[in-house]
Amino acid sequence: MRFGWDQFRKLRSKAWTWSGIQTFTSLVATTADINAGTADLSTVKILGTTGGITLKTSEATGTATAATTFDIEVNVPSGAKIVSTQLRVDTALSSSDGGTAWSAAFRDGSTASVASGAAFAKDTKVSTFFNANAATDITSAETDITVTADSAKTFAAGGKVKAIVTYYEFTAMGAAA
Repeated sequence: MRFGWDQFRKLRSKAWTWSGIQTFTSLVATTADINAGTADLSTVKILGTTGGITLKTSEATGTATAATTFDIEVNVPSGAKIVSTQLRVDTALSSSDGGTAWSAAFRDGSTASVASGAAFAKDTKVSTFFNANAATDITSAETDITVTADSAKTFAAGGKVKAIVTYYEFTAMGAAA
């Protein structure tokens, strides 16, 4: 089924069903989510008769402090299956002691590497699919991203890195009849 742009805009904030098994929903972030730098951007539900899976996208921004690391609170829930991650430097990173590159990895529920040797420059981008052969893609706890200055250097405060993480999460099955 094809939609024109005007039709899509009317439908995008509402849930609809297609062939009885797929539900697509766009979520609108609250002001608190936006101010906190965190928002679920969208979801796609693939449902059975009473359960299924939901593909979700979470976006958050981390701000560098005068330390060797800073966190990006993407809040991927425990038990989710991570699919992909994108990172972008929105405000150039800098270092108080000569650092020029950074790396990123999930923390807590997964420890997989997301980036390494990325430049401090504004608009530096990293896009990667999760490599399930290198680490488990199923989170064991709520999962976020830690950005680390390479070579044991220290960030200067103020740089910003945005992250978008796409993951699957189960939709609970209904009660047995």
